[in-house]
Amino acid sequence: MLSLARALAGNPALLVVDEPGEGLAPQMVAQVGACFATLRERGVAILLIEERLTIARMLAARVAGHGVVQFDGSLASLDANEAVRREWLSVG
Repeated sequence: MLSLARALAGNPALLVVDEPGEGLAPQMVAQVGACFATLRERGVAILLIEERLTIARMLAARVAGHGVVQFDGSLASLDANEAVRREWLSVG
């Protein structure tokens, strides 16, 4: 949480975040996700590395894997694309 606050203090144009919800209670994960959504609305680009869908589903505009953008579109389009969801956003 402290490193996130320090990063935001610099008014970044790009925020690179690796698993921000790791070790946080579900309510805190939701708050962090809401914070990221607000930043995105303000034009901050967010590169999110995340295994859990909680925050990723709130923010995702593109899905990348193995260094290649695998999907580019709205969340509704992502929800409708079963192949991409199964390959890149699910476990098992």
